[in-house]
Amino acid sequence: MVEEIVRVEPQLFGTQVQHTSIARKMELWSRIVYRVNAVGQHPRNRDDIRKRWNDLRGKVPSTLSRYHIAVQRTGGGPPPPPPEFTTWEEQVLAILHPEGLGGVSGEMDSGPEHHVTAQEGPQMSTPPPEEAHSDDSTSVDLDLDDQPGPSGTSGQSVPLR
Repeated sequence: MVEEIVRVEPQLFGTQVQHTSIARKMELWSRIVYRVNAVGQHPRNRDDIRKRWNDLRGKVPSTLSRYHIAVQRTGGGPPPPPPEFTTWEEQVLAILHPEGLGGVSGEMDSGPEHHVTAQEGPQMSTPPPEEAHSDDSTSVDLDLDDQPGPSGTSGQSVPLR
């Protein structure tokens, strides 16, 4: 069932849904019902299959969400093992979360980053250690590509207090 829906997902739910007529969507669902009933022992109708699809679409993100919550609760310890998805769950995940298990790139976090792929497992990277300062004041070196800013602070060290 998942393979059949994945095949026509752009027309039923994705990028082409706005350009697909209701008649075409009904035809696609009829084909899915026919193919599912051809291999199944219990006959299903369109509503049964749509409900099952919606249940599956909810199950995968729920599993992923439980994993991300567990990662955040490690308290600095090792992250838990990533969830093991079946082939059909990975297909659903690819539709719902094209960026995969690692999240959207470009987001910033103040703690260690957790990158997970289904094949590799968890990988942890920590930010580089801060440099030690020999004096009592903390300063930040502002380097604005040697272009003086509005206040002329290019390349100057500004104390933070």
